Amino acid sequence: MKIKAHAKCSEGNLILNSHTGRPEVHYVWDVLDKRDNFPLEFKKENLTYVSIFDSKVEMTARLPGSFAYKSKATSAGVTNKDSELVSHEMFIQVLEELGVVNFKIGNKIYPFEFEEISSNNLKVQFGEGRYYYPDLVGRFKARDDNPYHEKWGGKVAIEVTVTHQCEKVKLVEFKDHNIAILEVKVRDSMRFYREGKGQSRSRKLTYTSKDLKSYYDYLHKRLSSEVFASILSDPISIGHHKSLMSNLRLNYKKLNDDCKKLKTSYDELREENGCLVNRHNSKLELTKKDKEALQTKVRELEGQLIYLKEKNKNKALDARKAGAEAEQINVKAMGFWELISFWRAK
Repeated sequence: MKIKAHAKCSEGNLILNSHTGRPEVHYVWDVLDKRDNFPLEFKKENLTYVSIFDSKVEMTARLPGSFAYKSKATSAGVTNKDSELVSHEMFIQVLEELGVVNFKIGNKIYPFEFEEISSNNLKVQFGEGRYYYPDLVGRFKARDDNPYHEKWGGKVAIEVTVTHQCEKVKLVEFKDHNIAILEVKVRDSMRFYREGKGQSRSRKLTYTSKDLKSYYDYLHKRLSSEVFASILSDPISIGHHKSLMSNLRLNYKKLNDDCKKLKTSYDELREENGCLVNRHNSKLELTKKDKEALQTKVRELEGQLIYLKEKNKNKALDARKAGAEAEQINVKAMGFWELISFWRAK
């Protein structure tokens, strides 16, 4: 289903937004409300609504709330079955209008500040292969709190899934061509209430343009704070490759310089240690020589002591011998009575 269109005035020129200079977007609920409640004003404006993909293809607003082609022209890019769901189209529309989308990837929020984002006429073909129609493609600004700008080259495709997942071949092709894909799954609790889980596709849904407007306002409020997303294609841009290589070279140079410094420090320590060992060995050699000299001196003194002891011992023997000889001489010289007194004294 299509919920928005561009419009031409009676002269055939596209009506432009006064702020952006781009074609003004007209939502189906606003067109139906004006047509049903303000018919004279609606007729006076005399606007012709056209496809946002091709301004030559005229469209008309119809109940319960969608734009339809006036002719048998078909959409230029509808291949996803989810594209006919209100939830799918509304999610795309709101994401396109937010400007800054706070994608929650894993447990962390990354702000994507889009310079340009569009869902209009997105036809992508790689070489002569298949055509692909992503829901949204955008270019986002570099921010300190978003590492994906450098990694992905500042561009990303966004797929909104309700009941059908993104094709594997599409993921492979986009990754091979360095295009990242973020997937936004529409949870059952956030689906358009008239289009809840279990509703049959063949069953005609009944809702009004006011229901669509209410759902649109609800999504704007919910998605403005955070949008849960998962990364389906996570390529690395050439710029990011160059940055990684540059960082690796810088790290290698730093490690190489650190190794050189460590080697210089090691050589200095080794040299200093050698000097200390040499000084220690010199001191040890001197100590050994001093010890040997001291031991020799001690031995010499011990020898002298022994010699002196023997000498003193011999002198004592000589003294006792001389005393005995002197005593014998005195005895021989004594008279009878002197000998008697001498032996009594002993």
